[in-house]
Amino acid sequence: MRILVVDDNGKLLVGIKRELEEAGHEVEIFDYGMELIQRLKNNPDCDAVVTDKNMPGMDGFEVIEAIRKEKRFAELPIIMHSSEPGLRRLVENAGALYAEKEFPYENLLAVLKTVEKKV
Repeated sequence: MRILVVDDNGKLLVGIKRELEEAGHEVEIFDYGMELIQRLKNNPDCDAVVTDKNMPGMDGFEVIEAIRKEKRFAELPIIMHSSEPGLRRLVENAGALYAEKEFPYENLLAVLKTVEKKV
């Protein structure tokens, strides 16, 4: 799968990229939500988006909202990857999936496997 990942923590972003690539995915990484949104608008070729919650400028919920505003992305799987407790219901109500942030990234990989079956 081609996955776009946004997180403002550079070290974590590189770790996620490495882990997802080792699992066989193509990965593009972004430091800011707006960069990811622009990439999607210019080139919608991707199978899933992974976003952090807390980022400067545009948080994860704003990323989800901006993506969902575009009808062509209504079915695009979006996963919020966060260590903040109690987010699952809020994330699901926003039209996305939730994966608890941990190392190694087993939760994220498990959620991506469910997405991969649908793509």
